[in-house]
Amino acid sequence: MNNNIIIFGYGTGISQAVAHKFGKEGYKIGLVARNAEKLEKAILQLKTQGIE
Repeated sequence: MNNNIIIFGYGTGISQAVAHKFGKEGYKIGLVARNAEKLEKAILQLKTQGIE
């Protein structure tokens, strides 16, 4: 079974913690945010930690 999670309104608070927690447990993370630049930085940060 594939485990996926989508986080809407991604930011540097609770949603970032949720992404890290589920990412470390093997979930594929989808992020939605209004600011594309911040979203790209978040994606890069997660990828460097091995989170897809």
